[in-house]
Amino acid sequence: MKKIITTLILSGLLITAFAQKTFKPIHYTMIITGANKNATSGDIKVNMKDSTIVIGEDPAKKFKIEMMAPEQNALSDDKSLTTWLSFLCNGSDSRSYTIMIARQQQPNGTKIMNVQVNTDGADPVVYDCDYLQEPYTD
Repeated sequence: MKKIITTLILSGLLITAFAQKTFKPIHYTMIITGANKNATSGDIKVNMKDSTIVIGEDPAKKFKIEMMAPEQNALSDDKSLTTWLSFLCNGSDSRSYTIMIARQQQPNGTKIMNVQVNTDGADPVVYDCDYLQEPYTD
């Protein structure tokens, strides 16, 4: 029982720490849906104070953050380091979405960042983004 309470407190502290972070705007340069690629640009804004994610397409897509998972890291067999942060959201269309912000550093020095938006019954939408070494301002 003590372990469960400690785990819950630590999880709450971690989520609270992220809730206090301010995200830098994420600039995307391409939208990929299935086999379709659209070279277009815009910004993705994560606002933890308002619990929103806004993707600056025309028209803008707005999501209400319901839950956020702790930041995760993984090292693949080829020594690529991937760091990602996932959000469970409700869209302005009343559908549920999972939004993942992922950054990858490959052994050859290549750095990749994308934001993936998933919902049931639809192809994931991937926004190819400019790499941010540190996505937070504080």
